[in-house]
Amino acid sequence: MTENVYRRNTYDVRRDGRVVLYQRPKKNHPDQLNPIYQVELKIPNVKKLVRLSSKCANKDEAVRFALDKYDELYRASLLGETIHSTPFSKAFTQFETHHLNLKIVG
Repeated sequence: MTENVYRRNTYDVRRDGRVVLYQRPKKNHPDQLNPIYQVELKIPNVKKLVRLSSKCANKDEAVRFALDKYDELYRASLLGETIHSTPFSKAFTQFETHHLNLKIVG
């Protein structure tokens, strides 16, 4: 993986691009790194990447977290469960439509 402005110390855990750890620069000090590792997961049969914080400053703990999360999400995708949450705007629109239909019927 290539380094870019928003990713530093990139580490491909499985060496296949599916589980990647990286650090981001601090907001107010771009020359300094945030010690917390970020995780990027590419789950088979899922179109969107999963990006989340490991909440770990220790690389070994971050690797363990990333692999556990990958296994959890991969298992969920195989069972047909939703990996990504519904955006609030879409959920609100669905709620509003459902609520209005109940008022009209009731």
